[in-house]
Amino acid sequence: MLSRAALIRSRSRAKKRRDRAERHYKQAKIGSLSAKYWLGRRNYFDWLIARRTKQIRAATPKPDARQRIVNVAQMCARNYRKNPGAYHYLAGGIPNTIIDRPTPRSYRSDCSQFAVGVYKMAGLKCPGSGTFMHSNTISIANGNGRVTQNPRPGDLGMYGSRHAPHHVEVYIGNGDHIGHGTVPIDNREPGRPSFYLSFLP
Repeated sequence: MLSRAALIRSRSRAKKRRDRAERHYKQAKIGSLSAKYWLGRRNYFDWLIARRTKQIRAATPKPDARQRIVNVAQMCARNYRKNPGAYHYLAGGIPNTIIDRPTPRSYRSDCSQFAVGVYKMAGLKCPGSGTFMHSNTISIANGNGRVTQNPRPGDLGMYGSRHAPHHVEVYIGNGDHIGHGTVPIDNREPGRPSFYLSFLP
């Protein structure tokens, strides 16, 4: 099995050879043996390029669950900064699980829906005992998360008491958090979480 670097080099060589075959094919007389030969070569290198691309994707390390959570949260924050008026994060209205693109004005999200939405987009199960559509800070706190004194990226920062939290954010590392109603998505700073829950190994 070729290494990822070798696969990339092989694809690059195949692209050059494909372009060369294409040039010869265009210069050859239509229907001639030469045209058929170069058409066959071009098609072969098209196939090889597609195969190498697939192999490169398979050989590319996928981010672990914690990094996927951070990537999704940061992407959402960038989207919110670009068009903050198109995102609605007040409680009530139609429950909104769309966290990465603008939504209708009747849609409403809150901090809990944002947190579980990040997990959903990262391909993980819903944290807590709620669902992706219906979740709140209580259901998150009542789930199977472990309280941790040493949070890691992807853990959830909870505000309030262990049994009655009122706000949640996604911890992304280096003391930073992302969540609905929180900097950088909003212009408020709720302070520091009261405790952290980890739903990941």
